[in-house]
Amino acid sequence: MLNLTNIDNKVQLGLSITGYEFPEQAGDNWLMIKVTVAQAEKVFESADPALQTTDLVDLHDWFECLSSNRLPRYSRLTFIEPCLEFEFLAHEESTVRIAIKLKHELKPAFNLEQFGRASENWSIVFNIGKTEFSGILKSLSLAIQYYPIRYKI
Repeated sequence: MLNLTNIDNKVQLGLSITGYEFPEQAGDNWLMIKVTVAQAEKVFESADPALQTTDLVDLHDWFECLSSNRLPRYSRLTFIEPCLEFEFLAHEESTVRIAIKLKHELKPAFNLEQFGRASENWSIVFNIGKTEFSGILKSLSLAIQYYPIRYKI
């Protein structure tokens, strides 16, 4: 779904969907989100039902606005599960700066090393250009098709 490298090229973040939380339940709209963080020799992986299928649509709309040089409805995109958050920080010429925050179950056990300092707060800063936006939007569109909203029967 997302594969990004932070602004100072020291942290790689991968977010992917591994499936519905309960695939056998027709009304289950929770998605298992796998987070992979690599920083120097340290690697963290965790999976959590952090997003619902409707959140994929919100994420797509949020990134679509930013890619079109428009402000999204909300600068900070949060979800029912508070372990993942997206935040618009700035627009700089041909790039958009965002932060992706990892908390609770999706937060690595080691400190984030960014901007020459260590922090327990996992707010990873990324610059996203046209090429990255294209990949993100395509990936989210495919995820929305592959994991549609399932209605309770």
